[in-house]
Amino acid sequence: MSGYEYFETMADIGITSYGETLEKAFENAGRGLFNIMVDIDKIDNKNALGKFQIASDDLLSLLYDYLTELLILHDSEFLLLSNFKINIESVVEEQDDDNNDESDTIENSNDVMNVTNMVNMDNKDSNEKFKEYYTLDCYYFGEEYDKAKHEAKEEVKAITYHKMNISNNEGEFKINFIVDL
Repeated sequence: MSGYEYFETMADIGITSYGETLEKAFENAGRGLFNIMVDIDKIDNKNALGKFQIASDDLLSLLYDYLTELLILHDSEFLLLSNFKINIESVVEEQDDDNNDESDTIENSNDVMNVTNMVNMDNKDSNEKFKEYYTLDCYYFGEEYDKAKHEAKEEVKAITYHKMNISNNEGEFKINFIVDL
């Protein structure tokens, strides 16, 4: 299995990606996204082109933001990407009662599916509040678009939240999302 497959929707296209880790499922989601636009087997992925980091309040927002960032790189820098190295972390920060911006990280976890959601929970003894969010670091590999080498297939306009889902079934992560063509 290639790590992703497509499903039909009305006028758009859906992608289902898989991975033994959440990071691998995200990496395969990126591969599936670019394979809609060009044949990713024709992309030279030996070159690390860059890195970005994003943070989002929940995993679905993290997926949306990650895929949108990939589209921005494609549209603004004419990049074709076919390989990704991703690290996702859950961060829980203690929020000061005075609502200022200083906070201390109290927990980090790579096992993002098993982290207890502690967003703005009140601690009865000390009135402390906690905020949980996720960070994603992505190294991306590929090359610049070359009309002579890369035959364009479909234009992806945007990522949608419609039917977006992330699940973990006995150690296999599965991601579903739909792109607007």
